Amino acid sequence: EDSIEDSLTGLYNRRGFLSLAKDAIRLMDEPNYHIIFVDMDKMKDINDKYGHDMGDSALKEVSRILRTSFREGDIISRYGGDEFIIFVSGIKDAIIDKIKNRIQKGVDLFNQNDNSHYKLGLTVGHAKHNQDKKESLQQVINRADQEMYVNKMNKLKK
Repeated sequence: EDSIEDSLTGLYNRRGFLSLAKDAIRLMDEPNYHIIFVDMDKMKDINDKYGHDMGDSALKEVSRILRTSFREGDIISRYGGDEFIIFVSGIKDAIIDKIKNRIQKGVDLFNQNDNSHYKLGLTVGHAKHNQDKKESLQQVINRADQEMYVNKMNKLKK
């Protein structure tokens, strides 16, 4: 129960993420970080149609895509179920769009593979720490989660 790693994906789990992110913030002269919240689309469909082993495979694939989309020093976590969260610091705001594009390219590349039984889809939300409001880490996470939810609802309307 003291583990900070998700045994399926090898990423940090929620406990590990929160611990490492809080430590990183404490070490900053002024908090300057971004939270990226990623949710898998139609994970229930993959599990229901192909079984939980295939669902586990999808989670591992998303983990691989995220690892290749971020820097080694970024804190990548399976936050729970089919949700992932990433702590990114020391970057200019404009880099966030490049990261989102790298994630999408990874998804597109996977989906071009004819050998896969399923297609991946990810919905991304992002929030930057607001120094003026002296936000907590949890408040930034909540804003990133909310943006992800809005983006997911907008996808479903299309």
